[in-house]
Amino acid sequence: MKKVVKILGVVLVLLTMMLAFSYASSFRSTPVVQRERIRVIERDRLMLQNSLQFSQEFRNLIRERDRIQAQIQLLLRSGKVNSDELQKYLTQLEDIENKLFAEFKKDLINNLSNALKLKEEQRQKVAEILNKYMDDIRNLRIELRNKNLEMRALGINEQSKQREIKDKIQKLRNEIREKRTAMLNELKQVLDQNQFRILTRIMWRYNIKIKVF
Repeated sequence: MKKVVKILGVVLVLLTMMLAFSYASSFRSTPVVQRERIRVIERDRLMLQNSLQFSQEFRNLIRERDRIQAQIQLLLRSGKVNSDELQKYLTQLEDIENKLFAEFKKDLINNLSNALKLKEEQRQKVAEILNKYMDDIRNLRIELRNKNLEMRALGINEQSKQREIKDKIQKLRNEIREKRTAMLNELKQVLDQNQFRILTRIMWRYNIKIKVF
């Protein structure tokens, strides 16, 4: 009797495994669907590569910004932070980032118009929305960056100051999130589904280089 029960138990386990495998298989993409997804991803990648060309001036500014940021990181790791030296680097960083932002904005609308194939009415509305939000988001990001650096420069005994800066950092993050969400919602009303999907990839690519969205 025990042997029969064991055999029945093994059979039930095998049936359960087979059913689970069959259920999962029904949700797997077919080779045709997978190929189509790869084709769309590759098409979008090539489109972005061809339509979003970063100028040499932009690339040079990126390298200079990265060099200054590396100097700031070394300073923060050195122990006691010299506030005058830190401020000097921050001033240099702000100057570089102003130049980066100006270079970025110069051809932004043309790049987006080409990449998204915008109609003239869409082009005007997209430009209005970006001009409405981008400067504010950028200024908030700079303030957030500076507060994070200020936090790292504090000594371990400055707990009250740390709490104050932490609260400010959280507030800045919330403001950035709210403005970015509002901007995307407005853009979504202007663009069709495919244009909006491509726009989010463009924003992601730009944000790798320069945090502006």
